Amino acid sequence: FFSLGVITRGLYSYYLKKENKSEALHLLWLQWSGVTIFSVIYGIGIPLSVSVYVGILSYFMAIQYDFFTKVHGLPYGSIFMTGNVRLLAANMTQFFITKDKKYIHSINIYLLLIVLFVVGGILSVTLGELIGHWTMIVSSLLLGIVCMMVKMYE
Repeated sequence: FFSLGVITRGLYSYYLKKENKSEALHLLWLQWSGVTIFSVIYGIGIPLSVSVYVGILSYFMAIQYDFFTKVHGLPYGSIFMTGNVRLLAANMTQFFITKDKKYIHSINIYLLLIVLFVVGGILSVTLGELIGHWTMIVSSLLLGIVCMMVKMYE
């Protein structure tokens, strides 16, 4: 499913570029639509196997992971934090070795990404306790807000 998401993103991006359309906005709308449908199906409790739910989520997360790869010009992982932890440690090491202040910016960005990921995890667990299967709809709402913001600034 993850590979299919990457393939979908690649084909869709190719089509969008040929048509001179905004890649970011269209990919966000595609992801938002999928996550929203997934969230509603999960929220109402349609009995599908865990593998199907994980597969569907993996498909849409691959679209995000493969397209949104930089923040402030720095590479980052939008789904998996291990790469960000590695890059934080590498930049900290380079700063301690060279004392070059250019690494401070990167350290701050990666530290913020990691902290926000942890906060997101804590909020997800808390929401899971409060609203159960409907927790995913909050992600869908946040993604919808991002879509609107991108549309406003496009």
